[in-house]
Amino acid sequence: MNVDTLRGIALFAALDSSQLAWIAEAGAELSLADGEVLFHDGQPADAFFVLVDGELAFSARDAGGRDQLLTRHVRHSVAGHDVGRAETDHDGKPRAAHEFTGELPLLADADYMATATAVGPTRVLRYLKPQFFEMLVRCPQVCTVLLPVLAWRIHASEVAVRRRATLEALGTLAAGLAHELNNPAAAVTRSASELANLLPQLLKDCSCLGRRADPGELAAVNATIDGIRSRAPVRAVDPLDAMDAMDEVTDWLEDRGIDSTCLADDLVDCGLRVPDLNALAGQLRDDVVGPAIEVVAGSLRGHATVAEVIGAASRISVLVASTKAYSDMDRAPERDEVDVVEGIEATLTMLVAKLTGVRVVRDFRDGLPKICGRPSELNQVWTNLVDNAVDAMPGGGTLTITADGVGDDLLVEFRDTGCGVPPDALPRLFQPFFTTKDVGRGTGLGLYLSHEIVTRRHGGAISVSSVPGDTRFCVRLPVRS
Repeated sequence: MNVDTLRGIALFAALDSSQLAWIAEAGAELSLADGEVLFHDGQPADAFFVLVDGELAFSARDAGGRDQLLTRHVRHSVAGHDVGRAETDHDGKPRAAHEFTGELPLLADADYMATATAVGPTRVLRYLKPQFFEMLVRCPQVCTVLLPVLAWRIHASEVAVRRRATLEALGTLAAGLAHELNNPAAAVTRSASELANLLPQLLKDCSCLGRRADPGELAAVNATIDGIRSRAPVRAVDPLDAMDAMDEVTDWLEDRGIDSTCLADDLVDCGLRVPDLNALAGQLRDDVVGPAIEVVAGSLRGHATVAEVIGAASRISVLVASTKAYSDMDRAPERDEVDVVEGIEATLTMLVAKLTGVRVVRDFRDGLPKICGRPSELNQVWTNLVDNAVDAMPGGGTLTITADGVGDDLLVEFRDTGCGVPPDALPRLFQPFFTTKDVGRGTGLGLYLSHEIVTRRHGGAISVSSVPGDTRFCVRLPVRS
């Protein structure tokens, strides 16, 4: 590589002749054809690359298996000098950031975080890992260019992950609400339809009963309805016992010439049995028994249907409250009093669809104090920890969450029965861009950002211990800060 060409690269512009000579000798020049891959996402990082001329496109595969373009490095040179570029791009990307790649995973001892593909004919210089670290020692001037770009890249990655986390949180909210609202919404619709059909018939039955019954008989019917409603809810019974009760009620109705179609089902479902019917019939004249039974069955069925609507509506209200707690709606973005247990419960509600097959055990001490913090940020921590636990238990398992007071701190522990974290990975688990997940499933920033939120934003601590079948993430938060 020509020394004058190297001097036109910002990374090497401040080097003297002897340093440039070493740079030229240590680097291997590669010529890439259009579409040729320089390195792959998830490949162990083994080299640092300097873009001499051409263009590199960086892409990564998301969880859905789609390739997403992340950025481009472009450098076109004339007589060895970069031309046609401002000092920074419109998105704040430094000019020098276009000239090299691979330093971040080398410094973090990680894998490449994207796939680099040549766009048109492209020339690069490759420095293997030992040569890269020797370059930093031999040519310290390189660091004055490399470190600001490195800081910008880490910051840009954090911003991107935070944006992605926001979108994922919105997706979690949408998926959780869609999943959880489906049943109560369907119950409201079904019950409303039943009431629409029931009420006209009940009015007819009441009118018929009113024409035949005297005040004492009407009082007996009302007392029967009130007595059945005041009973404890009917517990599930053995199917054979239920069939026997249905047969007995059906026979009782047919013996008195009363149409048992649907009527027997309503009476048994509402808890009436033959002794109840005998008690009511004993207070009525024969020609009043039929209309009275119709009114009793219709009234009890109506009350049960209304109870279903109330229960479903209450469930919807709880979901709305959980959504507000999870998303931090109606609260200021500044520090506020935070109920940690409320945030954890809201997170579990939002992630209920993902928790299929996972047994969740809660062990929260009563009367825990609130802490001073940022609710939405802490909810993101809980989301990351639950996500990681579920991912570690693909075949199902148990997630145990405890919350207790320890001195002046609040201690929250997430414990799962998954495969565990490899021992050599434990010391690096909170480092940026380090992940044990498969390519496309982890950014390596979820636990790093959780660590930042807990330690820097809330003055707490987060730690992990792991063996197969027992992984524990412990979060310690000061009650007052």
